[in-house]
Amino acid sequence: MKKLRNFGFDADPIGGRSVRPMTVPGVEEGEDQQQQEIEGVKSDEPIVMDDDWSQWHSTYSECIIPTKDRKPVEEIRYAAFGTSMTWGATLDDPEKDAYISKLSLDKGKNYGIRSSGPNYPAACTYSMLGDEEYDVFVLEYFTTANTGMMELAQRLRERFPDAIIIIARLWDLPMIENKDGQGMRFWAHEHGFGADFIHKPEFKEAFLREYFQNRWHWIFQTTHKWFVDVHVDVAKETGAYIVPMAWDEHAAGPEGYLEIGDKMFGPDSFHLSKLGHEDFANRVKTLVNRVGVPKNPNLGMFASTDYCFNWFQTGEIGEGLVYSDNARVGKMPNTEKYALTFNGQGQKMESGWIEMKNPSDETMYIFVAYMTTGPAPSKYPLTEATREDGNKTKMILETLAEWGAEQKMKVHVSRLVNVGEVKPHATANVAFRPLEVTEWPFRIVQVVLTGKADFGESYGAMPDSGRVMGTIDS
Repeated sequence: MKKLRNFGFDADPIGGRSVRPMTVPGVEEGEDQQQQEIEGVKSDEPIVMDDDWSQWHSTYSECIIPTKDRKPVEEIRYAAFGTSMTWGATLDDPEKDAYISKLSLDKGKNYGIRSSGPNYPAACTYSMLGDEEYDVFVLEYFTTANTGMMELAQRLRERFPDAIIIIARLWDLPMIENKDGQGMRFWAHEHGFGADFIHKPEFKEAFLREYFQNRWHWIFQTTHKWFVDVHVDVAKETGAYIVPMAWDEHAAGPEGYLEIGDKMFGPDSFHLSKLGHEDFANRVKTLVNRVGVPKNPNLGMFASTDYCFNWFQTGEIGEGLVYSDNARVGKMPNTEKYALTFNGQGQKMESGWIEMKNPSDETMYIFVAYMTTGPAPSKYPLTEATREDGNKTKMILETLAEWGAEQKMKVHVSRLVNVGEVKPHATANVAFRPLEVTEWPFRIVQVVLTGKADFGESYGAMPDSGRVMGTIDS
């Protein structure tokens, strides 16, 4: 088994490490090179972990199951929640080659949702799982972890008190930025290297040649340290482990992140390759084999229920959601994803509505997930949402994806927003009115009725396609 590297922690749990400046072809080592180091970025040698790559952060003791009390490996049930990474984007056969399938082909369930963050599964854990039981959960959210990952992990823990919860720390190349705020992916596109840039020797040569003048750095070590902080907070609160993918702080060399990226990323230089999925699955297996799963795990109860509709990947809404006569569910162009639009054809920006009843005895909140693009201008119209059932909620739905603006990359992601409370046994009616004419019609992909009022917005979800800049429509 290869040695794997840990990353993203403020403290070194093993102890101090000697400084190892990066060696770049054409750049002499020494004082001039060291002066070009990026302020605030550590140059310590990454931690090498020979036997265990997981990180335990909880204040209470780790529970290792005695061998005699463990469930056989072939009976362990796995479930994975995540983005298009978990779903298996760019793989030829996601059902066979995604990491959850590598963990268990017949007892692994993939709950990954493309173009989405953790807020939908956090709000809809009960609806998604039903009576299903699992022993190990993998939660794959990094840039969007602050938008519901804590709530998702808490709901899983209350239902499955003995389960192993694993936080997958999967990095991507846009997390490497230069002094101008450009992600590596955008820089590669600007320089004409195409979608598969990480696999091209000429890209690596150009990147290293201009490395110091561009002042490349990892954003989770500088401007976005909270990515790591959220992972640690969730792990502490819920007794979860953090398992990172292969990583190195430095770019050059056979173990640098350029070579790691060449092996671990697919043809779009973003999503995991078949090897990347297999490698991460092996890391999870190593942890599970060390900790163990009890033969007869305890089961708890969900503290709250939810009622959710998600037709994004199936095109099927199901019973319980009513909508105006001009509403249609259809495929978004050039994708295998579905959305509800008003007027169906997108030739005219029409108004429309949806309606959903709260069947419970508790006050709940209705959320709507709709599509956004970035950077500006959005391909979707700014839209007004109004409750027409006595509730006075009225809001403007922003359709510009913030992550696209910040990272200078084209993204097409969903945003989940709260459009007001719904009293017990009352019916919520939400009307939508486009305020401008744009290239694409307003698109809704999920409707949620849940007991919590705030799960955050998926403003930083991953781009979701094999295309150079992440946009999934032509």
